[in-house]
Amino acid sequence: MTNFNKDFLFALKLGILSMLAASLLLFAGGFLAGGFEVYGAVTVWRSGMCIIAGLLLILVSGTILFKNKMVPDEKSHWRERFKVLNYGSVMGIIAVSFILGAVIADYIYLMMAR
Repeated sequence: MTNFNKDFLFALKLGILSMLAASLLLFAGGFLAGGFEVYGAVTVWRSGMCIIAGLLLILVSGTILFKNKMVPDEKSHWRERFKVLNYGSVMGIIAVSFILGAVIADYIYLMMAR
């Protein structure tokens, strides 16, 4: 397995785990704040996932704009974990996992609205 594949799979695993943790927190917060109704919890979950995905995409665009200034050093802890990928690539993979989580939340929301 190449270094790129290892880096990509680790970033994807990191994105999926962080998306699941954020989903759990958003759903639980929506359930508690929404009067213990599942529909309110799904609404908060869907909205929160879209907001987090949007913020992550803004960070990714910032790494693209300032590409020359955001290069990790060869001795940094970043290079110990990610041999090939840079900051923007890893944030992009995490953002895609949050977008997929928002799509799942939106699908559940639409199925409940029927």
